[in-house]
Amino acid sequence: RTRLAERVRARLARLAQEDGFRGVVMIDIGGQTVLAEAVGAADPTSGRPYRVDTQGEIGSISKCFTAAAVLKLKDQGKLKLDDPIGRYLPNVPADKAGITIRQLLTHTAGLPDYVPDAAGQLAPTRDDEAMTREEMERRVLIAPLAFEPGKGWAYSNAGYSLAAAIVERVSGRPIERFLIDEVLAPAGLRHTGFAAVYDEASSDRSREGSSIRDASWGPQGPQWALIGSGGMVSTAAEMIAWRRAFMAGKIVSPASVREATTGGADEGRPGVAERYGLGVGLLDHPVYGRIIWHNGGNPWFTSDLRYFADHDMTIYVHTNSRTSATEAAVVVTAAVFDRPEPAGAPQGSPGEAALAKSFVETLRSPDSAARRAYLEANVGPAFRKRDGMEAIEARFTEVAAKVRDAEFVKLQFGGGRAYAIFRPKDGGPYIAVGLRFGGSPDAPKIANFYID
Repeated sequence: RTRLAERVRARLARLAQEDGFRGVVMIDIGGQTVLAEAVGAADPTSGRPYRVDTQGEIGSISKCFTAAAVLKLKDQGKLKLDDPIGRYLPNVPADKAGITIRQLLTHTAGLPDYVPDAAGQLAPTRDDEAMTREEMERRVLIAPLAFEPGKGWAYSNAGYSLAAAIVERVSGRPIERFLIDEVLAPAGLRHTGFAAVYDEASSDRSREGSSIRDASWGPQGPQWALIGSGGMVSTAAEMIAWRRAFMAGKIVSPASVREATTGGADEGRPGVAERYGLGVGLLDHPVYGRIIWHNGGNPWFTSDLRYFADHDMTIYVHTNSRTSATEAAVVVTAAVFDRPEPAGAPQGSPGEAALAKSFVETLRSPDSAARRAYLEANVGPAFRKRDGMEAIEARFTEVAAKVRDAEFVKLQFGGGRAYAIFRPKDGGPYIAVGLRFGGSPDAPKIANFYID
């Protein structure tokens, strides 16, 4: 295990030097911490370093806790996974009357990815838009379905927001209170949750120096566009403790653990043997064996939690750097298993990969008319509405000018975004152009772009 830790530290040092990785990495094997490593600045503007107990936003890993809350209510006899959502939510329209709680948790309900706008249109709302639980329910329930419930698979943050709403309605408690009492406390977690446990002094900040509250939540704290699907904070040690406690049946019954981590729904990705259970991805890897995992992130923070069931090993990575936690977790995993190269580094969906490639090609094009036509065809509706096409085109021209004489190096993917890395000819610092994806993975649109 000493050699394992040395291999991981060496890979992390390379990742920090070549790709600017900063963050926290923890590895647990059989209940023992094998490595707890803090790398770089938790606050890039002040230089305050990461510590192994730095609190960070875990993004969509929050879905693990929402699913656990639902399972807790199931164990208490207060609901069944195959109950229709109309039993617990008011005003469910006919086309959604057959959706079950299980379908919410396995992303098979056909609901949109994000909470729609006030008219039920599929332009996603901002995570920090203030709205009540009832308004979130209304928006999601009037939005069109992507497919008949149970007849497909599409990742849906909005579905998990509905699941959190059901937890509140059934339990009679706010979701954060229910999580603290019934899910987090049994696992001994005191620094995991939403605003009630958030400690700004010990949490990390974005690359621009913004706190989690300012970058992700907004001044009023997490809103219902985010609750249930993301936005929770935690530490590396508590994420390791969570996975161990859950798998040991200390949070929900052993039967519920089995239901969450076996079977699941086929994600329908050609060549990838992955299913989605209840709040976790289920992957059968040809080298590493059975992996129970989830990642999460936004443009500022990313996290990755993976449990290797055949080896009783958990790896957790959190970062505020442009290198996503998933990309770093792939590198760490390869080091743990002493493989020379990461197997299956994140490449994005085929649609995301194609969009990122065309984005780079257009950045390098000197033809302003071609750039304008490209943006008109590929900018997503929410981005277009928020910033306006004139401003978007002007920013694209500015970014293109910064990289025109630089050498394109590579694309990095993870957390719903890509980074195009360029090496200036004068030998200066590498330039990273961030590209955030919106829409579906099969037909993504540009949701934002920026110089990192």
